[in-house]
Amino acid sequence: MAHSTLLLILSLVLHVAPGQKIGDALQQAREAYDTRGETTTIRIEPGTYQEELTIDIPGLRLINASKHPSLALRNHGVDADPEAVRITWYYGHGYQYRSMGDTPNYVGRRTRRWNASLLVTAPDFYAENIIFENSIA
Repeated sequence: MAHSTLLLILSLVLHVAPGQKIGDALQQAREAYDTRGETTTIRIEPGTYQEELTIDIPGLRLINASKHPSLALRNHGVDADPEAVRITWYYGHGYQYRSMGDTPNYVGRRTRRWNASLLVTAPDFYAENIIFENSIA
């Protein structure tokens, strides 16, 4: 008698619009992965997002949600194309600044030095049509 195995893959799709935080969607993705083992796709509307992100969820996908995604920069890199998703961050380089306050970083733990807009610590991360930028200001 042959035995069949049912493979159930759970996948969550979240949406981030300008004015919202990708970090908030990442927290939802962490909770879904921790409680149900769900992988997550985060669809991000075009815009510039000033955030420091840690990708610590296996199989996470960040996707530009535009119908016509772009990676183009304008004005010598100062501006992004209206159809681009740009994730940018700056806060010095590896030092503790008084202006940082008591919070080590925006994800609440000192897992790295400040400056990188993105740190990937989990396997199978995928990004599509996203600009990652470490800004100088």
